[in-house]
Amino acid sequence: MKKIFNIVIVLSLVFAAKAQQTTSYKFPLEVQPQSSNIHEAIVSPVPMTTPVFYVRSDQLITKIEVFDIFGKLIIQKNIKNFTFNPIEVTLPTSRKGIYFIKITFDDNCSIIKKTIYR
Repeated sequence: MKKIFNIVIVLSLVFAAKAQQTTSYKFPLEVQPQSSNIHEAIVSPVPMTTPVFYVRSDQLITKIEVFDIFGKLIIQKNIKNFTFNPIEVTLPTSRKGIYFIKITFDDNCSIIKKTIYR
C-alpha cells in the first residue's frame, strides 16, 4: 500500500512539472519592460581609515551629499565640471561611524550608498 502511495506521489509531481513546462506567458507589448538606464556608482575605500573617499561612475554625477547615521547633512558637493574621473570627497568631521552618500546624476536620478569610517 505504501509503495502504491509513493508511486502516485511521484507521478503527480511528474505531471505537475510537465504542465509547468508547457505553460508559457506572453505579455502584450505595452507591458514588457522597457530598457532603462541603471545608475550605479562605486564608493571606495570601504571601510575608510581616513576621512577621504572617492566616488566613481559611468554616468555623469552632478551632486554628492553625505549624511550621518541620524540623517544630518554633513557635506554637499555640487559638481560643476562633469567628469568620469573619480571624485574626491573629504569629510569635514573626523568622527568615526557610518555615513550615507547620496549621489545625484545629470538626469536628476539619485542612489544612496553607505560607507564606514573607522
